[in-house]
Amino acid sequence: MTNFTNTNEQEKLSSYAKRKALDFFFEYETPKVVKVYSTRLGAINRTVQFLVIGYVIGYIFIYAKGYQAFEKAESTTIAKVKGMIKTNFSASTGANNVWDATDLENDAVFITTNFIQTPSQQSGKCPEDTNNKFARCRTDSGCTAGEQVLLGNGFKTGQCVQATGTCEIDGWCPAEVDDKPEPPIFMEAENFTIMVKNYVTFPEFDVKRRNIPDDMKGAYINTCRYHPVSDPYCPIFTVQRLVELAHENFSVVARTGAIFGFIIEWDCNLDFSVEYCLPKYQIRRIDSVEEKIAKGWNFRHADYWNAPDGTRRRTLYKFYGIKFVFMVYGKAGRFSPEELAMNLGSGIGLLGIATILCDFLTDFLLRTDAFGKSKFERIRDTKKKGPPTLKTMLENAKPPGAVMVIENEPDADPDASTLDDDSSSSDEDGSTRRGLPEQTPSGDSGFGVARPEKHFLLDDPVKPVHFQRTRVTSL
Repeated sequence: MTNFTNTNEQEKLSSYAKRKALDFFFEYETPKVVKVYSTRLGAINRTVQFLVIGYVIGYIFIYAKGYQAFEKAESTTIAKVKGMIKTNFSASTGANNVWDATDLENDAVFITTNFIQTPSQQSGKCPEDTNNKFARCRTDSGCTAGEQVLLGNGFKTGQCVQATGTCEIDGWCPAEVDDKPEPPIFMEAENFTIMVKNYVTFPEFDVKRRNIPDDMKGAYINTCRYHPVSDPYCPIFTVQRLVELAHENFSVVARTGAIFGFIIEWDCNLDFSVEYCLPKYQIRRIDSVEEKIAKGWNFRHADYWNAPDGTRRRTLYKFYGIKFVFMVYGKAGRFSPEELAMNLGSGIGLLGIATILCDFLTDFLLRTDAFGKSKFERIRDTKKKGPPTLKTMLENAKPPGAVMVIENEPDADPDASTLDDDSSSSDEDGSTRRGLPEQTPSGDSGFGVARPEKHFLLDDPVKPVHFQRTRVTSL
């Protein structure tokens, strides 16, 4: 008996596992539309949908051009400076009195506006600059021999020069005196012009452009000057105009120098003619005007030469000026069916946010289980399952909260008076009553009719029951 029971349980477990495996592999989910009438949910749903549609159309497709494929620009820039300045230095200083772009330009991006000159230096011993606080002394003990002067011009010799109150150094003499001239020497540098030639290419689209339009004539280029409104494509810029575009004052900048970013932007829509692919310019100051130490921009340069007596000498210059850093940003876009399809699909998918939000809010606003029962339903394909069982028919026909009664006709098979010894009982007229689980019918009259001599198989492993006619009523 025990072995039979274990075998039966194993068969049930095996059957259960097989049924679950088949259900997993041979079922699919399909959306079911349930219309819920609710002013609050309806308003939320439409509002979210309108916001999503506005985002997709307004931002993705109009502003971000989501229907195009984009490529970044590859670029190079060349700048040429022109201009001349005249000064009144004495002949004893050895400085020039006529300065052109070659004298005041460095690497085509730096324009000198002020400088400190230390002429005719030679290697020897001399007092350190009085402005250097690390070289001040009162006695020789304050000047350690061989020690380098911090931010100075040489090495200490061990002697303190009482006339200057600084240590004697071994280096290029006389030592540089770091006092900036006031006003700046090269104020006229604001009239210098800079010609900018910028080349960009978009290899993916096989497009090459430059900032000088092809229809621009040479005579026009020689006379035009850039203006952001009246002449936005002229490649000739004055230094004064560039400083003004950065909202700075040239007289202030010229004293200590500054660093400016020269920004060239290309934003090309290649769905139109390539002639409309033109640059835009922006100027910004990169260094900060609030800096306390090493403010502005400067560098040193020395000219070496031999005196008549054969002594090696040099003239030291410390240049202050404006340094321009060229930065190019660019992209080009062209219509792409792939990008359009991906962004359109993403936009349609975003519309599902409204449904997800409303489904979530349903539990809080409607507070009913009707929505869940209406939205989710499980059905089975019965075409390959054979005829329905009697139990299935009765469960589908029974109204809610009712007890189903099966009445056999007098001429029914006597063996059918007992469906199940454990769950049925006989009435006085010979009918059999059987309790069945509750189900909700849809538009049933309460009577189920079986065809004569039809065999119905119950789910329980009992003997088949023969009926000529079956009547189902609810108590």
